[in-house]
Formats: sequence, structure tokens, C-alpha cells
Amino acid sequence: MEEKEVQCSFCGYTMKLDARKQGLPSVECPACGKLIMNAEELREADRERGFNLSYHAGAARPKKDCPHCGGAVDPESVICPQCGYNWLIGKTHMQQQASTSALIKWTAIGAMAAVVVILAALFLKNWNNGHEQVAMAPAADVSSDDNAATPLPKDGGPIAQEQEDAGEESAHPIAIPDRPGFSDKDRERLRVYRDTLLAQLDAQYPAYTKEEQVRLRQGNGRIRRGEYLGIKSNLLVIVEGNGTAEIPLELLDRDTRLHCDEAFRQQYVRSRLRRAAQQLQREKMSNPENVEQEY
Repeated sequence: MEEKEVQCSFCGYTMKLDARKQGLPSVECPACGKLIMNAEELREADRERGFNLSYHAGAARPKKDCPHCGGAVDPESVICPQCGYNWLIGKTHMQQQASTSALIKWTAIGAMAAVVVILAALFLKNWNNGHEQVAMAPAADVSSDDNAATPLPKDGGPIAQEQEDAGEESAHPIAIPDRPGFSDKDRERLRVYRDTLLAQLDAQYPAYTKEEQVRLRQGNGRIRRGEYLGIKSNLLVIVEGNGTAEIPLELLDRDTRLHCDEAFRQQYVRSRLRRAAQQLQREKMSNPENVEQEY
């Protein structure tokens, strides 16, 4: 028997069947691997029985073109078997992996940048809190609550009647600042302002006593608790836990230092006095006839 040519109804490949294969009801296409009906009488019998030849008998099915590689793909397929193009996401598998990797990469970079910014902000905040009160310079600004501090008394007020002799005033550790044009009344107002401010500090920030349980706050916000032992050089000594701790005074915040650091307290009052004297001098220059306002 001569060889017979049969065309694959799936891919269109033309194959030659020898005598042995011509007797088989179906053969496998060597190009696409689909089974196709061999004998014409079997194909005709299938049509008479109403079989869907496009699926059962191996008739050619319509194809769709892959938009990525152009290959012919089964219309029901979601993924191209040749290049991996996915119709649902509009990308190949490799493109999807690349997009996901890029997204993860930039998300991680953004998160790291945010962490760095936050840490830098916290560091600067703690650094400022820990150093702004280390040693108040002569021209340093006072803290945020200074504007609410004791005003300079007016001439003739009740406090202004209190007098100290010249010997006591000259021995006071916090001298009254003098300015050109200041009268005795001006200096007396500043003196009363100083004494009233010191009295307020004693009431609001009483000095720690030995063996007192204290709560200390450092400039960076850290809280320390323990039994107060005293000041040694520039160190505050407390019993903390099972031992003693020595904390540099410059690491403490302003309020804590006002409780325990006498030198810091005096420097604080001097700074406030300088500001009051400057304000009084400005008012005397701008309105020499009336300087009875409160400061």
C-alpha cells in the first residue's frame, strides 16, 4: 500500500502515513502532538452521529495571537505557552517578576529613608535638649516660661519699701546690673525683682536634701530616680539600684539643675536680671518721662 498524505486539522502540518498507520483509527501529529482521525469513513460516521468534530474529531480550532510573541494560542488559554504572556495582567512572567522586584526595592529604600529622617530628628531634638542648658552664656536667652516671671515692681510698691544696707548688697553673690542713666530707684526695682525671683525659685524648685528620694530628668528625656547624696565637683551623686550613680550636671535639664546646682541657679537669675535691665534701659530711652510700666 502506498503512503498516504494526511493534513493535521490542528496545526496544518502534512504528514505521510505508511501502511501500518493507515489502518489506525487515529494518529498523533508529530508537529503539535494532537490526535487526529485517520480514516475518512470514521470522520463521516462521527458527523452522522452529531459529534463536534472541532473538538472530538480533531478539526482545526480558531487561534488567537499572543500580543507579546505573536504565536498562535488556544482561545481559552490565559498564558502563552511560548513566552509566558499572561492575558489577565498584560505582562509576561519575567516582566511581572521585574516589576515586583522594582516595587520591593523602592519600597525598601523609601522605608529606610523615612527611618533615617526620624532618627535624625530625634537625635537633634535630644541633642538640643541636652545641651541648651549645659552652661548658660552671659547673653543666653531664658527658657520659654521666662516671660511669665515676676515683673519689675513699680516705684512705691509694697516690696519696694524693703531696704537692705549697702554692706549686705555688696556681699550678695548676684550683683544688680548697672546701666548708664540708671537712678537709685531703677537699681532698687532691679534689686527687688532679683530677690522676688529668688524667693519664687526657692518655692518652685526647693533644693534637694541629703537622702531625699529624687526624680531627675536629663536633657535627652531620660528619667533617673534614686536617693540624693549630694554634689561632687560637677557630678550629682545618687543611690540608684544597688549602687551609686554619678551624673554630670550638664546632662540634666533646666528644672532639675535649678533644684540642685546653685551656680546654675545664680547664672539663671543673672540672665533674667540682664534682660530686665535691658528692657528698663530701652524704655527710659524711648520714654524718659514715664518708665513705671511692669516688666
